Amino acid sequence: MSSTVQCPVCKGSGMRLGKYICSRCNGEGEISAPTEDPPAPAQDAPQGSESATGTNHFLLLQQRPCWHQKS
Repeated sequence: MSSTVQCPVCKGSGMRLGKYICSRCNGEGEISAPTEDPPAPAQDAPQGSESATGTNHFLLLQQRPCWHQKS
């Protein structure tokens, strides 16, 4: 038996808890990704945060100056 099924909404694949829930649109026909709200700023994350994106952004800021800060 295949555990992967086709979502009736966006034809993506995904199956959770025995229900047909698409991993792309979450079964609601819309991609489950923030489109209007911007991601939270890295400085709002507490010290030792496990957020990979916040950590990567912080490391990038430490490695290179901002594009508008020409030395």
